[in-house]
Amino acid sequence: GAGPFASLVADRDLAFRLQPGQISEPFQAGSQWGVFKCDTHVPATHVPMKEVYTLLKDACRDKKLRLAAGDVFSALQQQAQIENVYDNPAKTQQHPGVAAFINGRKLTVLELAEECIERHGIDILEGTINRRLIEQECQRRKIEVTDADIQNEINRAAISMGKLKPDGSPDLEAWLNSVTRDQKLTIERYRHDVVWPSVALKKLVGSVPSSGRPSWATRSS
Repeated sequence: GAGPFASLVADRDLAFRLQPGQISEPFQAGSQWGVFKCDTHVPATHVPMKEVYTLLKDACRDKKLRLAAGDVFSALQQQAQIENVYDNPAKTQQHPGVAAFINGRKLTVLELAEECIERHGIDILEGTINRRLIEQECQRRKIEVTDADIQNEINRAAISMGKLKPDGSPDLEAWLNSVTRDQKLTIERYRHDVVWPSVALKKLVGSVPSSGRPSWATRSS
């Protein structure tokens, strides 16, 4: 599809007349101007109605989980006690060898350096802190993210982005090529920074009590 922006275009067929590699003439949509570029044509796939129902049901469920996961993570951040040491010269002198304190636990510069092999330290610190927050909560609730969980999430992402083989199964090669090309991530970094947190947060959502309020959100300070 051409995305939500296409709803503003008078000629909606504009994007779908393009051939791979072609770029449309500039068009006006409201007060904005834009162009469409066709990367490729995705062949039509015959999917039985029963499977369509399942896909739609899973898509709706996944959207609700993502929204709930955002609330879970926001609550984690609000409840957490985080002290960033790495980019504060005074704190660095006071706590040599420490990059941050997360709920009173040290994140050492050495640990941070291991995470920063492919990135700059300050840029990755926030992501590392966020992952540790999720890891700590998973450990507290004895929640485990398995390799099978990771693979299932990658399969789901491929399907949701329309990366399918002619038989309707997820085209993982096409999806991962898209990730490395468009998101500028290595496969390992994609699994570590994107897939694992997504799976973990969904599992945390699944372990929230029926009241809808996580037990850690009611802890006294």
